[in-house]
Parts: sequence; structure tokens; C-alpha cells
Amino acid sequence: MPLYDFVCSRCDRRFEELVRGAQDLGDLKCPGCGSEDVVRQLSLACVGASSGGHHAPEPPSPACGSCCSGGYCPH
Repeated sequence: MPLYDFVCSRCDRRFEELVRGAQDLGDLKCPGCGSEDVVRQLSLACVGASSGGHHAPEPPSPACGSCCSGGYCPH
């Protein structure tokens, strides 16, 4: 089940939602203001590995947001 990034057109809040199918997209509302006027954003994968095949223990870059969760971040 894919996790998608969205932004609310009314309050500009960015959030993630687990989307199981088309019905979930139709029922989607902003968790901040409740607006149904949300736009799916292009998600960028933050993936990388050290030479040993393990994630490098680097903190995420502020430019990256929260996508790296403490693993290697190419940003």
C-alpha cells in the first residue's frame, strides 16, 4: 500500500496518507483544516547505502524534510 505526499490548497499543510485505492483518494481530507482540496505531490525517495551495504548513520539534512528518518540522505 503506497504512502503518498499531499499538500492542502487551502491551508498549505503538507501531509502523508496511506492510499489503498481510488476510494481512499476520493475521501481524502486535510488533517489540518478538513478541506477536500488537496493535491498529490511528487515524492522523492531518499535511499542510499554505505560500502558495507548498511545505511550510513548520518542525520537527515534540513533540506530533505522528514523523508530520510535518520538514514543516509543524498541531499
